[in-house]
Amino acid sequence: MGGLSRRRAKIALGASVGLPLTAALLVGALHSRAARPYLGRLGVRKGCPVNMDAVTPASLENERLAAIPALRGEGSASARPAMGFQLARATRNEVRAWARNTNAACEERFEAAEMHCAGVPPTSSPRDVVFRFEPAGVLVAVDVMRRANTPEDAAHAIAETSSELAHEVGPPKATTGEATAAFLGAEPYRRATIQFRFRDYAADVSATNLAGRGIIVREQYRAIPD
Repeated sequence: MGGLSRRRAKIALGASVGLPLTAALLVGALHSRAARPYLGRLGVRKGCPVNMDAVTPASLENERLAAIPALRGEGSASARPAMGFQLARATRNEVRAWARNTNAACEERFEAAEMHCAGVPPTSSPRDVVFRFEPAGVLVAVDVMRRANTPEDAAHAIAETSSELAHEVGPPKATTGEATAAFLGAEPYRRATIQFRFRDYAADVSATNLAGRGIIVREQYRAIPD
């Protein structure tokens, strides 16, 4: 584990992407192919920094609910989109049907509280996706990671995704860094984020420059209960 405790790993990875993380999506992110460069940067070469035996559907849901206050904004979102689904409406069975229809390589974990899908098309920029379900099987969060080979690709991905989100849900609440090729490519570990915050929905789009290992583009979508 490289000497990292579970708490230190959560803090370090959270700092590296600059976004609040629920434990549910952290577990998925740490076990996706796209997250491996983060673990290498943290000195985690082998094994897992999270105690998987301690993760249960109930613990994931408790962690998700505990993170809600920090994510809540003002006003209601006109929609709650995530990877073509609507959060708080789509069901686990609908995501399963999508996985079958797209031939995505998916695995259900934690008694089907999460579904991890690797190498999701388009093949030009395959994505690792973690779907998170509340106990009744309703989709409540989605975490997407993919690698952009160039700063230009990363800037285009952020611009495209954030523009689509703004059209669907409304303007972003905050930005950090600059979502441009010049900014992201200037030096290692440059990061740009765009945040959308509503009373019932939160989304983040980010890119982090991992030096010679490319740029990780990440999308996080969360439903916020009343």
